[in-house]
Amino acid sequence: MPKQHAGLAAVVSECAVAFDRLTQLSTRLAKDETSTAGAKLVRMAKSVHAEIAPLVDKLDEADNAAAALTRDLQAEMRNAYDPAGKTFETVYRQREIRDFFRGLPESEVMKMLEAAKAENNDEVLFAVAAGQAFLSRLNPGLHQHLRNELIARKHPDHAAVVERLAEQRTVAQVFRSELLQSCADLVDLPRADAIVAAAREDAAA
Repeated sequence: MPKQHAGLAAVVSECAVAFDRLTQLSTRLAKDETSTAGAKLVRMAKSVHAEIAPLVDKLDEADNAAAALTRDLQAEMRNAYDPAGKTFETVYRQREIRDFFRGLPESEVMKMLEAAKAENNDEVLFAVAAGQAFLSRLNPGLHQHLRNELIARKHPDHAAVVERLAEQRTVAQVFRSELLQSCADLVDLPRADAIVAAAREDAAA
C-alpha cells in the first residue's frame, strides 16, 4: 500500500497547538497591569512571527509534498490501463479495436468486454480504457468503471489513498486560512510592526 502523507496532518496539529499557546499568552497579557498596551502588542506579534509564521511555511511545504504524491499516484493509476511507452503499432492496434467497437450496439460492446475480462485480454481492455468513452460506444459511467477495475487490479489501494490525500489537503487549506484570520483577529500585526520600526528609529537617532 502506498504511504499516505502523514506530515500534513501532523503540521496541522502543530499549528493548532501553537495557536493555543498564542491565545493563552494573550489571556495572560490581558491581565498584566505592568506592561503598556504597545509592549503587549509587540510581544504578541513576536510570538506570531516566531511560532505561527514558520509553521504556516511548514504547512505549505507539507501540502506541496501531498500534492506531488497525489500526482505520482494518479500517474501510476493511469499507467494501469494506459501504459507509458506504447509503440506506434500498439497505438494503431488500439485505434482499430476502438473503431470496431464503435460500430457495434452498446449491448454487443458490453458482451465483448465481459468476454475480454474473462479471458484476461488486456489488449482489448487497454484499448477501450485508454481512449475516451465515445470512441468505443460506451457511456462514461461504464467506461470509468472499466478503468477503475483495471486500476484496482494493479493498484488496489491507490484510489483510496488519493481520496484521503484530497481530504487532508482540503482540511489543511481551510485550517490555514482560518489560522491566519484568527491570528489577524488576535494580533494587529501591522500596528505592532509600526511600533517596532518606530522604536528602532528612535534608538538609531
